[in-house]
Amino acid sequence: YRLVAPYWTVDSVGGDMRRETYAFYGGYRMLKNHILWHAALQFRAEQSYRMRDPRAKNKVTDLRVEASIGYQWQQYALSLQAYGGRYKQNNEIRFYSELGETTIYHMANDTEPYARFSSNNKLSYYTGYRAGVGVQLLPTTGFMAGVQYDWFRFKKELSINTQVPIAALTTHTLSAQIGYVAMRWRVTATAGAELKRGELYLY
Repeated sequence: YRLVAPYWTVDSVGGDMRRETYAFYGGYRMLKNHILWHAALQFRAEQSYRMRDPRAKNKVTDLRVEASIGYQWQQYALSLQAYGGRYKQNNEIRFYSELGETTIYHMANDTEPYARFSSNNKLSYYTGYRAGVGVQLLPTTGFMAGVQYDWFRFKKELSINTQVPIAALTTHTLSAQIGYVAMRWRVTATAGAELKRGELYLY
């Protein structure tokens, strides 16, 4: 919901959505001669749907590859992290009731739909890429800190007869984290800023 805001595909009923999420994360980490590095793969598949009209059926695939390299001394390790990924989302709304169909809206901002395409365009498609870099100071015990920059861009298309692009969004996120790490617990605080730049295609 937050990731593609405000270019949502919505209907006039809302609610009663069910969701199933499948995810895995795997990688390899190694420390040799004070050099610490890791590589990992993360994947998430999600399906949300409604059992009554309008019957939304949304599918998400989110793939991410990440790596880091750092240096460890005494109880601290300083590492540089980076990742890249691919994001896809399909939105489909169907009607089975004999009472007819309601209007499907493709939002142009938080409160207004894109009037040109808000009718019965029931298929929409999001495709995008993401990347990020960060620096983190992490102890076995002691104070920790980190800074992270994330970039995400997607394009929304309507599957009418061909893929018609109607909007694109680029999101820049900068965040920082500080905290304290003990053997059995940790306390952290995170703050950040997010900048979104949207593009609406006119027809």
